[in-house]
Amino acid sequence: MKKKLWLNNLFFVMPFLILITISLLLMYHAGFISNLYANHFSKQLLWFGLGFLLLFLMKFIPIKYFFTYSFWLYLFNVFLLGLVLLIGKEINGAKAWLDFKFFSFQPSEFMKLTYSFYLAHLCSKKKFYSFGDEFKFLFYVLLILAIPSGLVFLEPDTGAIMIYFILLLGIILVYKINIKWYIILGIVLAI
Repeated sequence: MKKKLWLNNLFFVMPFLILITISLLLMYHAGFISNLYANHFSKQLLWFGLGFLLLFLMKFIPIKYFFTYSFWLYLFNVFLLGLVLLIGKEINGAKAWLDFKFFSFQPSEFMKLTYSFYLAHLCSKKKFYSFGDEFKFLFYVLLILAIPSGLVFLEPDTGAIMIYFILLLGIILVYKINIKWYIILGIVLAI
């Protein structure tokens, strides 16, 4: 049984390792083509290492904690998105990065994760007893979509907004609501 579990983990991780290897090889060879890409290999290697360390550490944190604190994580990311508009660094025409001395990051990327946790947490707790309950729920869900989407739109980063919307659609489609809402949503999208 332990061998089968090890093989399943290997088959899960193998595509990532292949993509990481290809990425690192391309970064390494790009450094020979132009000096612009000279230090990209070491940066990419560092971030892959930190990512795997984070994945390893997260294995020891129960998933229920992410759902329990998802609202606070969501609010913290909304704060970071607002902070980007005030003190963010502009790169390629988008003011989407928080830049510190040693590293920079895009809060809109972290919002994808916390937004999906918060949506899943909301859907897992909600029970509908009437059409009005569904309306209130969908209104609230659209409101929590509109807040980060509006802030990200001001950066501008429309790709992140599309991901937020796809996350919303995916979770709503999995969650069983009245078919009328799908029809209304289809009409609104068509307009």
